[in-house]
Amino acid sequence: MNDCYDPIFCPKCHQAIDDLNLYHKNNGITCHSGLKTAFVYLLKDCDKELLKIGFTINLDRRLTEIKNANTNKIKLLAAFHGTKYNEKILQNRWAKLRYKGEWFSNDLEIEDYFANHPRGIKIY
Repeated sequence: MNDCYDPIFCPKCHQAIDDLNLYHKNNGITCHSGLKTAFVYLLKDCDKELLKIGFTINLDRRLTEIKNANTNKIKLLAAFHGTKYNEKILQNRWAKLRYKGEWFSNDLEIEDYFANHPRGIKIY
């Protein structure tokens, strides 16, 4: 079974996205400070060994867009309920590892952060 994000071929990834979407639906889309909330996610480009830290309101749609725009194998590693601000903080935290834009060199520190995030769902 393919373990990349693909709701047809990977029920594990699809279930995790369903769980996140349900959490989002049940918890609204704004936090106490009025910031729009949704998902901060971690993707891996398995061919180039790069990580992407991103933010989206619709995780399912965003992953489909990224996969359709990329010929490399893209794998969803983890996601958590968060804000655009959370995304920027994390991108700044690992700025020294930045490859280009929201893509970063593969680093276990980034993967560990997402895997152990208290609001996260680990996919891999």
